[in-house]
Amino acid sequence: MHWSDWTIGSKDNRGEKIHKIHSRRNKENQKFIIYETEDGTVRVTHDEMNMDWGEASIAYSQVLSYFYRDSIRKKYANRVAVAIKVCLETKKDKDIEDPYSNGLEMFNSLIASLERSRTAWGRFEYLLGAAGATGLFALIGLLVNRYFEFDHLVYVYGVLGGLTSVLTGLENVKIDTREGRITLHITSGASRILLSFLSGIIMYQLISSEFIGSAILEMAKNANSMNSLIYTFCFASGFFEKLVPDLLKKTTKAASE
Repeated sequence: MHWSDWTIGSKDNRGEKIHKIHSRRNKENQKFIIYETEDGTVRVTHDEMNMDWGEASIAYSQVLSYFYRDSIRKKYANRVAVAIKVCLETKKDKDIEDPYSNGLEMFNSLIASLERSRTAWGRFEYLLGAAGATGLFALIGLLVNRYFEFDHLVYVYGVLGGLTSVLTGLENVKIDTREGRITLHITSGASRILLSFLSGIIMYQLISSEFIGSAILEMAKNANSMNSLIYTFCFASGFFEKLVPDLLKKTTKAASE
C-alpha cells in the first residue's frame, strides 16, 4: 500500500479495517502511521529502511499481551498511540543520548497501570468465587440439617474459617495479570472454600477418633461447651490450609507405629 492509501475505512496489510488514525508522519527519513483497528488494537506501520524502533517494539508487544478484551484495548488506545509516537519521533534525534527513554518510560508506566488494574479485578473475582461458594455450602448445610442427623455447623464453621482466611489474605493472592478468563480466578476462590469445607468435616472426624479425641476431651474439661470447642477447631481447620494435612500425617504416622 502507498502511504496515501492508509485512510480511515481502508484495510491494512492484515486485512483489518482502519477505525482511527492517531498519527501520521511522511518525511523523507521518517515515515510512519499509527492507527487503530475496529477492535481497539493500536498498530503502526513504518519505513523499515530508515526506522527501527527495536526495544520499544518489545515493550509494545508486552502491552498488547494484557489486552484480552476489546474494551480494555479501546480504553488504553490513546496512551499506546502516544507512547509509540514518542519512540518513533525521538529515534532520529541526535541530541538525545537515550532516544527511547521517554517512550519506554511511557510504556512501562502503562504496563504498571495494567498490572494494578488486572490484579485488583483478579482479586475481586477470587473473592467473588469464595463468597459464592460460601453461600452455596451454607445452603447445603441447611438442607443437611433438615433431612439428615448431622451437625452441619461442623463444616459451616470450616467454610467460615476459609472465607475469613481469604478476606485477611486477599492482598497476597497471586493473580495472573495476562489471563482474561474470569472463571479462572472465580474457580480458584471457590476451590479455596471447598478445601475449607472438606477440612471442617475431616477435623470433626479426627476429633471423634481415638488418636486426638482424648486430647480434645481433656481440653473440653476446661471449656464451657464441647460443641464450642469442636466448632473452634473446625474454624481453625478452614482458616489454616495446612492444619488438617499436618494432622493427617501425624495421625497416619501414629497409626502405623
